[in-house]
Order: sequence, then structure tokens, then C-alpha cells
Amino acid sequence: LHHSHKVIPVDQSVDELKEQLESDLKSLQDKRSKHKQGSADQSTERRIRAEFNKIHQFLKEEEESRLPALREEEEQKRMTTSREMKRTQEQISSLSDSLSAVEDVRQKDNVTFLSSYEDTQTRTRIQSSVSDPQLVSGALIDVAKHLDNLSFRV
Repeated sequence: LHHSHKVIPVDQSVDELKEQLESDLKSLQDKRSKHKQGSADQSTERRIRAEFNKIHQFLKEEEESRLPALREEEEQKRMTTSREMKRTQEQISSLSDSLSAVEDVRQKDNVTFLSSYEDTQTRTRIQSSVSDPQLVSGALIDVAKHLDNLSFRV
């Protein structure tokens, strides 16, 4: 046989080769595990981004539906308030006219005063029966309706 070669039994040689192969196998399994983890990390990141995209879309749609509803309610409230203000101005004007008429009658001579007293008193009582100004109900925006469920946690 060759004197320069070291001769060992086959079983021992096979065991050593199996150990070396086992070590190589372990190294490959570790690499595969690291690649899988990297892939899982990327997959998780994609899923997180996808979920946030869904949330962004939902919020955009909510904003697009809630703002027009708010604008519509604001316009309705503005119109109601405007009508009430006009009605109140008309009542103020009518009361001012009546006050002026009563003052004029009071300044007249006794005969003129007595002759127009009954008409003036009737007109004054009619004006007095006009209801006192009321606060416009529903003039304020329903904030709770528009902000309901807007705050939330992810």
C-alpha cells in the first residue's frame, strides 16, 4: 500500500464524513432560516402597509362623505337664521312704527287725542300680542353628529 497515505477503517471514515456533512447541513439550515425570516419580515411589512392603505382609504371616504353633510347642515342653519333675522327685523320695524304712532297721538291736542285714542289703543294691543322673540331652535350645528366615532385607536 501507499506509505504516504494514512489508512483508517471505513466505518471511522464514514463517521467523520457524516459529521462534516452534518456541520455543512446545519450551516445551510441556518442560512435558509435567515432567508425565511427576512422574507417573513418583508411580508409583514407589506401587510402593515396594506392595512394602513386600507385605513387611509377608509378615512378619505369618511372625510368625503362627512364634509358635504356638514356643509349642507351649515347652509340649512344659515338659511333658517337668515329667515328668522328677517322676521325679527320686520317685527322691530312694525313695533317702531307703532311706537311712533302712539307718541304722535300723545302729542296731539285733547280733542284729536280722544278721537284717535280707541284706534291707537287697539293697534297697541295688537302689537303687544305679538310674541316675544325666541331663540332660533336648532340654529347650532350638531357637532356630535358630525364628529361621532372619528377618534379611534389603531
